Amino acid sequence: MRYFDSALPLYTVILSFPVFSEEPPSTPPVVYSRYADNVLRSVIKQLRERTEILKEKAIDPYATSPEISPPVTPVLRKEDYVRQKEKERIAKEEEDRKKAEEAAKKAEEKKKKDEEKRLEAEKKAEEERLAEEARRKAKVLPDISCSCFDVLFHPVEQKLDTVLGRTIDPFTDRRYIAWLTVVAVAYNYNVWLCPARLAFPYHSETANPFWIFFDILSDVVNIIDIVVWQPRLQFVKAGDIIKDRAMTKVHYRKSNRFKTDMFSIVPFDLLSLQFGFSTIYRFNRFIRVGGDHIIFTLTEKLCFFSTHVGPSESLCLTLCFR
Repeated sequence: MRYFDSALPLYTVILSFPVFSEEPPSTPPVVYSRYADNVLRSVIKQLRERTEILKEKAIDPYATSPEISPPVTPVLRKEDYVRQKEKERIAKEEEDRKKAEEAAKKAEEKKKKDEEKRLEAEKKAEEERLAEEARRKAKVLPDISCSCFDVLFHPVEQKLDTVLGRTIDPFTDRRYIAWLTVVAVAYNYNVWLCPARLAFPYHSETANPFWIFFDILSDVVNIIDIVVWQPRLQFVKAGDIIKDRAMTKVHYRKSNRFKTDMFSIVPFDLLSLQFGFSTIYRFNRFIRVGGDHIIFTLTEKLCFFSTHVGPSESLCLTLCFR
């Protein structure tokens, strides 16, 4: 009642009473990814902090940046600066002198090594020369030059190159293996029948022309092998297969086999014209034993029944030299 007795207006009294008004609660935000929400909040926080820093710098232009300033180089006096530069110059000269000494020492060591290598190479070359001279003195058969024969036989070689090829692989070429069979037959003819003809009376006026024909035929086979086939055989040098025709020819002609092959075809049969027909003059054909061994070796490698080749070779050699 006290409020109504006062002189205040009614609306003032009404407004003086507290008004209780409740606002509706806000809806919570929808969060689809907690990680993405945290990242966005941290980015917004950093941007706000940066904005505040920039505002302060805009208000105070002499404010320092948040980055750490580099240390200030102390100012030296002139005497100290000159002394420091002198020390640096002396240290640099000392370092250059040491580098020059090391370079000179390395150059001297390299020169010594080069000199040692040169002396060693000269010594090795001298030893090889002496060894070559010793080998030449110890040779039983001298080197045979066939330059004149090469000039005469050159057109025939060019025609044979189109058929046989410039070089031949002695381990895989079946034409060469077939030819070695013919060479082995000619060799076994001489080894088996010459002693038989010498021991038994197989020579007569009727049989002698046939013997002469087969003797000449076996000699022709040996000559063809020496001239056509052997100079074309490839060989291995320092791990490489040599397929050059000139090198294969030189390799064969410098080998001992070429010398023995040339000695095996020397026609001592012509002595029969003076001393009578006899097979004793054909005994030089026996030294071509290498071809017979090679044909058995290659046949053993390529044949399906290789176990029978070894006993066959042993049997042939036993019959030949018995």
